[in-house]
Amino acid sequence: MLLSAAVLAGCGDPSTGEDPSSSATTTTDVFQQQRTDGVNALLGKLDKALLRGGPTDLAPLLDASASPEFRRRLQVMQANLSSAAPARPGNGPTRVRYRTFEHYLGAADAEELVPDSVAARLSAQGSSDNWVTPVRLRFALGGTGVPGLDEPDVEVDSPLVVARYDDDWKLVGDMTVLRRPAGGVGLWSFPGVRAAAAATAGGQSVIASYPGAEESAARVAALLPGAVRAVSDFWGSTWPRRALVVATATPEQFTALAASGGADVSAAAAATVYTTLDVPNHTVTGQRIVLTPAARDLSPALLDVVLRHELSHVAVRLATRVDTPQWLAEGVPEYVGRKGTYTQFADAAPDLAAATRTGTPPAWPSDEDFTVDSARAALAYQSAWSIAAFVAQRYSEDVLRKLYLGVAGAVDDNAVTAAFGDSVGIGRAELERQWQAWVRKQSGG
Repeated sequence: MLLSAAVLAGCGDPSTGEDPSSSATTTTDVFQQQRTDGVNALLGKLDKALLRGGPTDLAPLLDASASPEFRRRLQVMQANLSSAAPARPGNGPTRVRYRTFEHYLGAADAEELVPDSVAARLSAQGSSDNWVTPVRLRFALGGTGVPGLDEPDVEVDSPLVVARYDDDWKLVGDMTVLRRPAGGVGLWSFPGVRAAAAATAGGQSVIASYPGAEESAARVAALLPGAVRAVSDFWGSTWPRRALVVATATPEQFTALAASGGADVSAAAAATVYTTLDVPNHTVTGQRIVLTPAARDLSPALLDVVLRHELSHVAVRLATRVDTPQWLAEGVPEYVGRKGTYTQFADAAPDLAAATRTGTPPAWPSDEDFTVDSARAALAYQSAWSIAAFVAQRYSEDVLRKLYLGVAGAVDDNAVTAAFGDSVGIGRAELERQWQAWVRKQSGG
């Protein structure tokens, strides 16, 4: 199409003195500007309805062909976001507060088309145009009077399908219209989200929860200040020392909020996620610690271990490249989480100790071993913990921190090699040999 347009633009009549490409461009620009203006107005009405309206304010914005599921998702968002929604009675957790919450049109790499069947249905309804809009959602927790983290703006893709009727635009649906997952998933996406505050060393932390996870949230609120202190004892006080923790009640909630896809999370306890990470420029947005429903079955001691582990990820996120090896990225947080909670090696690494006693040599875990639904995951985490525990015991915690920061910030294999030399003073192969001997001794094997 671009080639055809270029050829046609060169076929004008010189006698008219007009450039036909100017007319074509103007027509295209007017059409696109009308689209942009109309959808921007629709998005403004949508945000007003979500933040300050009720169900009757959403209804006029929806296309007749909008699915019941899409309507329900918007109604759930509104119930969680709107200042006009009824408050939960009592003095317990309150509504999550947003300093920023707005949809806007972003840039699209290429325009997508709605399926022919959807386009035909819209046309039969009288629609003159439809558009898969490159909508983005900008939000940030914050505000006064109710819990808010005052976090930087977070931005996520949240495309919407819209249809035009004369000069009016309607919401047809989200990306499920194109048989793809809906964008813009957040705390507002599931019914009944509420938040409570906990005073931690860096300011107000927030514990969000859903119906059925209130007990987990209350336990987190009690443990979080101490967990933040424990993490600061190891990593120092240069990190924010506050966090957003989300207690989920169903696997669906955890899978969506932790973006864990189809993984089996039945054995998991939590995940720490973020939206954007730029280590060189020292910026991160959207960090959340998301607890699985299984967290409600943990003892207070084990839940404390989980919180310390996940808070360690928050503490060193900006020093950790995305390709940091998992034996380090998970091993050191596991060490921080379990520090002071065991008396014997086998208490912290029962599977590793048992395997070693039966003659299986301790193996340095690969990244693949840490997959949540992997049968090797428990052994991988215990092995990673033991590497960190060995370095801390044989060399020192200062050396362990230096090893983490050096390897986690390394840009290539040469930098990794240098990090081992600068911290422990030996290469990885020799460290692995020393660690294996230590594990065998600790295991009694």
